[in-house]
Amino acid sequence: MADIADTVLPNLTAAMSLLNERAPDEATNFLGTVLTAIEATTHLDSNQWNLGPDLHLLQ
Repeated sequence: MADIADTVLPNLTAAMSLLNERAPDEATNFLGTVLTAIEATTHLDSNQWNLGPDLHLLQ
């Protein structure tokens, strides 16, 4: 997991920086999407992949 984080986090930071420079509103939307994805994955059991009622969080 740490090796994935070592790759993903710097790239995510670079993407956020670029979006912030070029399209601040989109940076806010993107950050919200990323945070929603992180929250959803941290609340899922290994056997639970359906977001069900929390699907509204993706909108």
